[in-house]
Amino acid sequence: MTTPQNHHATDWNTVVADNIRAEMARQRWSGRKLANRLGVQPTWVNRRASGATPLDPNDIALFADVLGVSIESLFGKQKTPPAGEGEGRNVRLEGLEPPTF
Repeated sequence: MTTPQNHHATDWNTVVADNIRAEMARQRWSGRKLANRLGVQPTWVNRRASGATPLDPNDIALFADVLGVSIESLFGKQKTPPAGEGEGRNVRLEGLEPPTF
């Protein structure tokens, strides 16, 4: 029987794993390509991206960094730009334009 605390942990782990897989699909990355970029075995990526192995904070930070998305986006807290947008570009958010005098 799971405790409420474990149930919540499972919920966020599932959300993050789902968002990792979604971002991989958006960028058309295989588990092998992501594993290569992370310097790990493909099974390491597949077990975490499938939710079979719980993600820890370091895992989440690694996935976010290599996929070029924010940690918050993996938790579903903000929209992730389509692949290619925002990567190596000077991106301005609406409402944050420099003042004109």
